[in-house]
Amino acid sequence: AVRVPAATTQPPAKPEPESAVRVPAATTQPPAKPEPESAVRVPAATTQPPAKPEPEKSAPVREGKSRFFFKAASFNNTTYANTALTQYLQLGLPAYLEQNRLQDKTMHRVLIGPFENQEQAETAREQIRKLPNQSPGEILKR
Repeated sequence: AVRVPAATTQPPAKPEPESAVRVPAATTQPPAKPEPESAVRVPAATTQPPAKPEPEKSAPVREGKSRFFFKAASFNNTTYANTALTQYLQLGLPAYLEQNRLQDKTMHRVLIGPFENQEQAETAREQIRKLPNQSPGEILKR
């Protein structure tokens, strides 16, 4: 016995005319707008700020001995003080920050030292004096 498939209840699809244009279904997101060629792309900010040197708050002092030091610079801006501190540390000098309150402002002094003797302090002072725009203070004894 030969089986014959049953007739379908749906009429066959009508063929589209050759001139018909097919339009894709609408998407849920509008197309991205192209950036103008003159647009400047800025990278996303990093999650961590650049590392800053950890300045010492006070000079290490050994009991019973005098120490020599001098002021290399003074700023009312923390960023400038840290920049100067980094510069002196990169030169191999024993630099540190000291903060003082002057009227209604906080001043950040960059000090160089302590040194065992005045000659060592003078040598470091002359090294800084050779840098552009530098005029280190007098050598002090603590």
